[in-house]
Amino acid sequence: MPIIFDLTDVEPANVTVRVSEMAEMMAMLHCIAEPGHHLELSRELKAIDAEISAQLRRTMRSFSPLWARFRFRALMPLNSRASQGFDSELASVAALPLEAFVQMSVQAIIGGRSDRTLDIMNDSSDRADFIEICRTRSEEREELGARLARDPELFRQVLTAFLRTFHDTCFHSRWESGSARLKASEVEVQRRLAGGSASMVLASLTPGAHFFPQTS
Repeated sequence: MPIIFDLTDVEPANVTVRVSEMAEMMAMLHCIAEPGHHLELSRELKAIDAEISAQLRRTMRSFSPLWARFRFRALMPLNSRASQGFDSELASVAALPLEAFVQMSVQAIIGGRSDRTLDIMNDSSDRADFIEICRTRSEEREELGARLARDPELFRQVLTAFLRTFHDTCFHSRWESGSARLKASEVEVQRRLAGGSASMVLASLTPGAHFFPQTS
């Protein structure tokens, strides 16, 4: 399924380029959740699997709907400030207004946008609809959705504890070895944005992307 960005009116000056340790970790979690889509990483994914405990593996699997299909917005940069460290990013997730955190969680667990905003914290009908949508997606999504609906703050506490443990167990060392390359890429993308269009620069970031000029 293609993802299309309409950047017709987006000026380069309004685009922020940031390296995010949290977002990179979510990308790793996505690859673990969908290994069949990332066969080139099979050796690395096996190494990660060998490093984590059975309990951590079970917890990771239970939260995987958050990043397997539709990336969890709360684990991406939430402002345009300069790059922050993992501790600050995790603190930002913990400090989000609970209703905002829940809305982002609902969207990720469903795996995309629903036809309407579901207020599962205050509307019992929306809560029931949310669980039913999750049930039609998968048993894992139904279970995770029920956990969110039952106690949103506990859901967040368990999630942030998992993120901290996964980071310290096997992600941080990999970040340390690769972050310099990402930061150099950040500088290069900023340089290219200063002299080109946002659409063309974005399309150049991955070989699977295509740039379609506006024709009308």
